Amino acid sequence: MLMVSLFLIGTFSVSSSHMAPSFYTGDIVIVNKSSYGVRLPLTNNKVLDTGKPEHADIVVLRYPQNPEIYYIERVIGLPGDTVSYNNGQLAINTMPVPTNEVDYDAKSDSTAKLYVQGQQILNRRLAADEALQVSQEEESQAQYFQETHGKHQYLVRYLSDANSSQFAPFLQKHAPEVVSSAGTQWRITVPKGQYFVMGDNRDRSADSRFWGFVPEENLVGKVMYLWNNK
Repeated sequence: MLMVSLFLIGTFSVSSSHMAPSFYTGDIVIVNKSSYGVRLPLTNNKVLDTGKPEHADIVVLRYPQNPEIYYIERVIGLPGDTVSYNNGQLAINTMPVPTNEVDYDAKSDSTAKLYVQGQQILNRRLAADEALQVSQEEESQAQYFQETHGKHQYLVRYLSDANSSQFAPFLQKHAPEVVSSAGTQWRITVPKGQYFVMGDNRDRSADSRFWGFVPEENLVGKVMYLWNNK
């Protein structure tokens, strides 16, 4: 029974704050690795089909450009979907995702982890006091919105002046031509067998907008809940 549990359930550490305010750096999440099929260890071959991702599921995936790295993202587009974005309004197959601005005060101990000691920004590693200062300055310009997508309601985070974000130059420098504009207006169609994912911290997330679609075989499982929030 223990071996079966370890095979089907896993824990993963969140390595950045691209999913804030849902998760922050250092959080631990519990993942159901059988949500989208049971796969053999090492070979990753699927031996049992148990389900498919739904809109707004939070998933753990193997980064397509380096499958040894694990990412945590939210599923935005399913195979065949047309995903579009127009100045803050996300839409799926031309249907706007209901989005409402909300008043949200993030906990100070959480926002302190937006940037962490040793994190590299623009070829410079942050000291502890610098990381805290950058975190506080960025949070002061954060805006929060509630999206209702599929069966899920969740908060997303934007920056009122995204161009001033410490992270923006990194994204602009490393972004391939997945999203073909500066990011304020775009439209893509998700290929068969692929998924389009985004982080909830929309102006600080390197996701499918920048590195492309996620093949079905790269899905590890569905995040069930947050284990701790240090």
